[in-house]
Amino acid sequence: MPSEDLLKVVFSPEEADTINQGLDAILSIINPKAPVLSNEERRKYGSVAEHNKLVINKAKSYMAQFPQFTPIKLDETEFANDYESRTFSESVLMSMADIQRKLTDIKILLDHDNYQAALMFYRSVRYHAQEKVASAIPIYDDLKQYFTHSSPEESEEEAE
Repeated sequence: MPSEDLLKVVFSPEEADTINQGLDAILSIINPKAPVLSNEERRKYGSVAEHNKLVINKAKSYMAQFPQFTPIKLDETEFANDYESRTFSESVLMSMADIQRKLTDIKILLDHDNYQAALMFYRSVRYHAQEKVASAIPIYDDLKQYFTHSSPEESEEEAE
């Protein structure tokens, strides 16, 4: 029975190099800017929920319309920079989440294809080892460790 290949995809060396260069370029920009938060700091600062994003957006809008109410201690330039950088970061994260989902889906199908091919190879080696083909025996002995199964009787005894 032929193998069911769920996905036929090949990344050329040029494509892989382009992707790696792109990631390197992104990291070279982000690494110097990104803090490294501890788990405690992540809990402390948390993330702004959708409701609070609405508060931020509304306050930003009102600050622009009614600058007389903006506190003197509030650095409007810093607020604007933080706002724009957060908005940009969020859009990049959304794009990266889409990329991650697509790469994960590719990997899932390729893993499945690879495992099915490995099983086919194992069954072939097992057959040849059972037929006493000398070169198949050490391969089978090595691979069989990954396929240890107890008999149904042993499983029933262990359950008792």
